[in-house]
Amino acid sequence: MIRNLLLFLIIGLIPLITMAQQVPQYSLYHLNPYAYNPAYLGASSQIEANGVFRKQWTGLEGSPTTQNLNVVLPISYLSSGIGMNIENDMIGALRLTRLSLGYAYGLEIGKESKLSFGVNGGVLQSSLDGSRLLAPDGEYGGAVPIHNDNLLPETRINAISYSIDAGIYFKTSTLDAGISVMHLTESKVDYSFNDVTDFNFSRHYVGYLAYNFELNGKFSIRPSVLAKTDLIQSQLDVAVSAHYDQRYLAGLSFRGYNSNTIDALGVFGGLKIARNWMLAYQYDFPLSDLNTVNQGSHEVMLKYELKKTIGKGRLPKIIHNPRLL
Repeated sequence: MIRNLLLFLIIGLIPLITMAQQVPQYSLYHLNPYAYNPAYLGASSQIEANGVFRKQWTGLEGSPTTQNLNVVLPISYLSSGIGMNIENDMIGALRLTRLSLGYAYGLEIGKESKLSFGVNGGVLQSSLDGSRLLAPDGEYGGAVPIHNDNLLPETRINAISYSIDAGIYFKTSTLDAGISVMHLTESKVDYSFNDVTDFNFSRHYVGYLAYNFELNGKFSIRPSVLAKTDLIQSQLDVAVSAHYDQRYLAGLSFRGYNSNTIDALGVFGGLKIARNWMLAYQYDFPLSDLNTVNQGSHEVMLKYELKKTIGKGRLPKIIHNPRLL
């Protein structure tokens, strides 16, 4: 049964490996699975908190800046997990802020395998700063920009919508594999400014696969793949990380799958700075045509791990204690 489930997940990833997407980019995705798949909540065996700051294409005005904070709380006695995810993504004049809560249910398959199903839902706030936009016929010498274009706002406009994700996740002691759908309902953002500025979030499909090779008691190698697509544009991330003594990690990553989608070569490293805390950093060397106008991308992650779950070790309501009279 485990072999059939694994085969199903791998086959499901094959179409995604040749495609990708436009959801926020995280180069250290292999350290932060919940950011892309809510089903990870039911597969994790430890309490986690992840904080990420990413600055993409530094030196390029209006380049993406992203912050992410999420918490993973496995609940053993319910075979479930709950989580919270806060994400702030800024690209030029557009800001998207998302607050969501997640739930996942995990099925034990064998002694060291778990298959989890999860959903994530929440509020998405969108802001468009019209003062940062430029139009060919605009007048920008004064204190207030004048676009002379009815399609463009001249001040900041805001809108609130909602977003729902769903996914499945399969985890063993050595393998992680998952498939998720982000913006499942393709919700609409309505700025109440005009009918042209409004837009719908496209549904995105994300596949993740990672395998851990134990070389000895302290050293291991972990290759991973993250594939994303909205069925129009696609992106593929591949990374290989080396881990030593569960305290240090280092590795390389590559983003792109053909000459039109090659984006960056990444170098990353991390170390435990305290018993339950890890600090990781990645630098992406630009490989696309944008390499002439930016100085690369930076991503920093602070990760908290507590190898416990909520409710583990709780006594049952009734304890049977046979004894001789």
